[in-house]
Amino acid sequence: MGDCYYCELCFLSDRFNNIFAVVLQRYVNQKYQDISQEVQVQPKPKRHLTIQMDESWSFVGNTDNQLWV
Repeated sequence: MGDCYYCELCFLSDRFNNIFAVVLQRYVNQKYQDISQEVQVQPKPKRHLTIQMDESWSFVGNTDNQLWV
């Protein structure tokens, strides 16, 4: 360590951040392992598909440059 108070604070801050990152990563990894990796899907009855479309204009750059959307 040098004589600079701020350098020592920066060192301690960096050290704390590194330790915190390691602890946080371990925590997240453990939580991930604890979660079931299987997805359970509930079947739904099949129905008719309905699609609705409307016409729409868009202006690119200015109102003289009209385009269909």
